[in-house]
Order: sequence, then C-alpha cells, then structure tokens
Amino acid sequence: MKPNPLVTLPLLALAAAVAIAGCASNGAQTPPANGGAAEGASRSPAQAAAASANAPSAPAGAEGTPSSESSEHPEPETTRIKIIDFSDSIHAGTIRLTEKLGFFEQEGLTLDILSTSGGAQAAPALLNKDVYFAEIAYSHVFKFKQKNQPLIALAQTMDDLGMFVSYGNEWIEKTGIGAGSTLEEKVLALKGARIGVTSVGSLTDETIRYFLKRFGLDPEQDVLITGVGGNHLLTALEAGSVDVSVGFSHFPEYIEYKGVGQTLIRSRDVPELQHITNIVIAANEEWAAEHPNTVRAFLRAISRTFEYMKSNPENALAAAREAWPEVPPEVLEAAVKNRLEVTPDSLAIPEDGARRNLQWLLDAGSLAEPVGVGVTYDNGYLPE
Repeated sequence: MKPNPLVTLPLLALAAAVAIAGCASNGAQTPPANGGAAEGASRSPAQAAAASANAPSAPAGAEGTPSSESSEHPEPETTRIKIIDFSDSIHAGTIRLTEKLGFFEQEGLTLDILSTSGGAQAAPALLNKDVYFAEIAYSHVFKFKQKNQPLIALAQTMDDLGMFVSYGNEWIEKTGIGAGSTLEEKVLALKGARIGVTSVGSLTDETIRYFLKRFGLDPEQDVLITGVGGNHLLTALEAGSVDVSVGFSHFPEYIEYKGVGQTLIRSRDVPELQHITNIVIAANEEWAAEHPNTVRAFLRAISRTFEYMKSNPENALAAAREAWPEVPPEVLEAAVKNRLEVTPDSLAIPEDGARRNLQWLLDAGSLAEPVGVGVTYDNGYLPE
C-alpha cells in the first residue's frame, strides 16, 4: 500500500526510532507465548501484586488465572506490537500502566515503544501503520474520518475531557482572578496571555480554543498559543515563557505542588464537557481487520488493567508509582484521584459519549461539519 497522501510525518525517522526502540527491548527475554514469566526474569512489585490473588479475574467466558488466559484465546497474528506512548503523565497512561503490570506479557505480547509529543503526531503514524496502537484524543479520529481515513477508536479510557487550565502566579496577580471568580471571568482574564499547550492541534489546544470562543475571545488575535510539548507544561510556566498552561494530570498537580501557579479551570466542572468519550485506544481500521486476534489480546490486557485499578484505589496508586517513579508521592496521589474520577466503568464507547465529543468539537470550531459517529468507533474487539 502506498503511504497515505494526507500524512506528512517524517516516516523514515519514525521507523528508525521504532527500530531503535525494538533493538533496545531485544536485550530482555521474550515472554513465553503462554503468558508465563520468562525464566529468571524478576517482577516489579506492581507485577507481583497484579499476578497475586488480588489480580483481576479472567474476562467473561475465560477461566483460570491471569497468567494462563492467553492460551484460551486464538494466537495473535503478530506478538511484537509497535506502539506510541507519548504519555509522561497519567492522563493517557493506560498503555504504560498495562506494561508495568505485566498484562501485555501475560497475553504473549511484546511492545516496541516509540515516544512522541502528542496525539497530533500519533494519529498519522497509525494511519501509515508505522505503529499499531496509541492512546489518543478521540478528536483525532473524528478529524481523520472527516477526510475518509481509516482511523478507528477501539476502546475508551476516559469519559471526560480531563483538562486543566493552570495560571502562573504572576498572571494571577496581574489579573486579580482566583478560585472564587466565575468561569467567564477566568476565561476573559486570558486576553493577552501566552498560553502553553502540548502541541498545536492537540486536545489541550482544542480545549483552550473552546473556552476562548465560548466567551468571545479570538484564539488567533487575543492570545498567543504555543506548543511546548507535554513534558514542558510545568517548566515553561516555571521559566516564565508562558503565562498559562493547559494540561492534564499529573502536570496541574505538579504546578500547584511546586507553588508555580494555580489550576483555576477544570473541564469536569463544566456540565457540557462531562461524560464525553475523550481518550481512546486507536488503530488503523484496516490493520485491525487484518490482525483481529492481536487487537483482542491487546484490549484484554487493557481491560485487565482497568479491572485491577478500579477494584481498589490503592492498586491504582501502586501501579502509578511503578510507571512514574520520578513523580513526588503527593503529586501522584492527587493525580491518581483525579484520573479515577474520569475513568469510565466500561471500555465500550457509548454512542452518547461519542455524540457529545462531536458536539464540543463543532462548538470549538475543530470540525467544519458533522461526522457520522458510527464510523468512528468499533466495540467489536472488546472482551465479552
């Protein structure tokens, strides 16, 4: 198949990065196909806990312990999975958590991980089949479906925008706004601000544009929106290169922990932004159809992470500590609490959640015209 003409990523560089990641992982023992731990391999505390009696039960219709589940399902068409993990935060960190808990390994899958700055770069890589899965904003699927491209959402991992707008201390002092200000006052106080987002076209970018337009500000004329990368939402605010950061857990918690600023806008406090299917596991629809057993194995692992974390908040916190050991415990605890509040009960994408996402994209001006929501997701690969 010829490369997609609508995709403009530097594909050779991307492929090289994936290859390098794969070579790096080749030094580790490949897990046996039956999902058991490789001989001599050591388990992390989170993996040991997940494999214990407190681990999630097998999906409906399966029996036995988690380590034996993969033998009860058809063999994946491929066991080496190329993925994008751009999440140095817990916001879209389900893939990272699943890896740390060992559930991919138990399904007989090995990951080749490529890092990138955000979903705006991940979606084209999926379309060109440079990677197979990514946890991205659902908005990217809508945008590419509008261009008749085969990007598909396979599961939801967040049913809220999960966005936070954090104001630097100097901007708070300059504008006089605070926690007691109305939403309108907080947004209008952004006029003239330098606003940091992860990247142009990203969910953080779409979110701030939505708020600006809602209260009559022009995102192109009244503010300066700058892509700083997900890893620099805190440092850009701390350095004074931006006045406001738009981000997701755990960066807002970190900003307040370091005393750099305050989070004054939370999307979950805005009724019309609640219960929106937002973060999804996405893939190339054609690739998924060619590798159905691999897709199902991947989603079984994701499902087991959900069961494990939602069964006990302490499980979620322990897993997060494994995934982000560099984050201060106080920050991580607050971030896990915020993340669990917007974690859905089911991986299945509801039609209403999809429609609410479409509506806010239209309101934000991110889509020129509606897209049929039914072509944007497929729940058929999820565990029964």
